[in-house]
Amino acid sequence: MKYVLNSKNLETPAASVCISGLMHRLKSLGHLVSVNDWGNYHSYDVAIFMASDEVDIKAIRKTNPRMLIGLADPKPNNVSQVREANFCIVSSIEQREVFLPFNRNQFIYYMIPDFEVSSPVVHIDKSCYRIVYHGNKIHLNGSYQGLTPALNELGKKYSIQFDAIYNVSKLGVWSMGRPDPRYCRTRDLQWYPNCYKDYFVGADIGVVQNHMPWRSEKLIKRLGVVSRTLLLESSLDHIVKYKSSANAGRAFLFGYFGIPVVADAIPATCDAITDGYSGRLVLSAEGWYDALEDLINSSERRQLLANNFRKVISERFSPEQSAERLVQFVAQLKNKPTVAIRKKSPSLLSALFHMGCDKIYRKLKHA
Repeated sequence: MKYVLNSKNLETPAASVCISGLMHRLKSLGHLVSVNDWGNYHSYDVAIFMASDEVDIKAIRKTNPRMLIGLADPKPNNVSQVREANFCIVSSIEQREVFLPFNRNQFIYYMIPDFEVSSPVVHIDKSCYRIVYHGNKIHLNGSYQGLTPALNELGKKYSIQFDAIYNVSKLGVWSMGRPDPRYCRTRDLQWYPNCYKDYFVGADIGVVQNHMPWRSEKLIKRLGVVSRTLLLESSLDHIVKYKSSANAGRAFLFGYFGIPVVADAIPATCDAITDGYSGRLVLSAEGWYDALEDLINSSERRQLLANNFRKVISERFSPEQSAERLVQFVAQLKNKPTVAIRKKSPSLLSALFHMGCDKIYRKLKHA
């Protein structure tokens, strides 16, 4: 098949995967691929555009009605384009579920950019342990309910250093939810292409935060209760909040370099990591503390989890495998009608009625 992959900014992380990286994989599979051939669509079978470019899909379709049009990495403001496209390339289960109501042809392409890999880390016992983050400053800002308090507590017992890799020059120095310098030294490291081969050397643990904080979790749980009796709701139930485009891409990078991962548990990280086998998954500050201490205390454990994750990535998540699956997906593509499923919540009166009936039944049962 003949593909054209277009993006107005090839330097964004998403475009580096969905355009530049995909181009190399499709060519290696024997397909003809052009990049940024704008307006000459008559000879192509498939065209893929970055959703952020907000192209006019209706106008493009008129130039070649038989050409399949894909939209890569859509965001909530791209719903109208998602409806018009033949398919979407998304990064995770989370992103797929957001756009299924508007287009049922959603393909998960794991977001692993091309980068230079140095030798995997060989883990040894140390006197000071480096815990490393890489990604957007947003996830650092949202760490104050999970990772940050865990680092502060760990720093009272162990010598630790937290390295935060992000675009410092563009976004400014991270301050919201920063670890207490009395317990955890923090370094702000400027991100640049292929920086991982420099910064990941000697790293002990990689962290992948994804949860977004709640302003008042106790109040939300109280106000959101439907029925403690009918649904056995409890104040200890979990409420998890994460971005619609959350994915496991940051975890995969650590995996390639042989660095064991601790990650907030969301669908994407649960898809990629088996807790206790290829990494650790957590849901709370206590979970972060427990998982990080587990890895700090054993270089053998760090090495085992890192080796297992590298093996899992090569067997299931590599860009080469994603490209092969995408080709098969496109070849078998069929237009599926969207299904808008109405979601109905029980009324307050109905919930009160059933709660009352349930209480009466339990009293009669024990009479």
